[in-house]
Amino acid sequence: EKKDVFSDKFGGSLAIRGGTLVVGARKISEFDQASGAAYVFERLNGTWTFQSKLIPPENESGYGYEFGNAVDVDDSGESIVVGSWKSHADDGTIQQLGAAYVFKREGDAWKIQTRLRPDEETREKRRFGSGVAISGEGDTILIGSSQHNDKAGAVFQFFRGDDEWSQVKMIVPPGLYKNDNFGNEIALDDVSGTALVGEEGDTDAGGE
Repeated sequence: EKKDVFSDKFGGSLAIRGGTLVVGARKISEFDQASGAAYVFERLNGTWTFQSKLIPPENESGYGYEFGNAVDVDDSGESIVVGSWKSHADDGTIQQLGAAYVFKREGDAWKIQTRLRPDEETREKRRFGSGVAISGEGDTILIGSSQHNDKAGAVFQFFRGDDEWSQVKMIVPPGLYKNDNFGNEIALDDVSGTALVGEEGDTDAGGE
């Protein structure tokens, strides 16, 4: 596996819980230039070992989609979420709509459980998947959409019930402005039930 080439942006996103490490390589040319991939490593007897490469279906991949720009893994190491923030709508009408993929481990293999996209699709790019976070229990996912609503940004919450994922909330705090990019990064703390969301374009504080 070619996992250490600078131009692939290997290590551009990272997530670790217990004995599972996920590394994004959003610029790797898997199906097309910069279509992206993510790599899973396991810690066995104190040594980190490559376990699997995660990619979307070929018909959902494309030039510059940058799958792997954001990654996270649950406490069990059995569920992984991967952003693909520049992927287009399937019919090509929305550029850089974005998506996020949920992978579930089955034995030594990883299977795509679902592709997440917001319920409401507007005819504009929104880079859904710019930031991703999954709860330790693996039943809640937060997805950032940093260019939603003229780049003000938003975060979408999804919940898993009976192995089906559904959108339950869109989070837009008051006081957002154009180019704030709310949702560019997300961290989720299960103990306190708190989500920390980046807003890199906020001009009052040089980003928040």
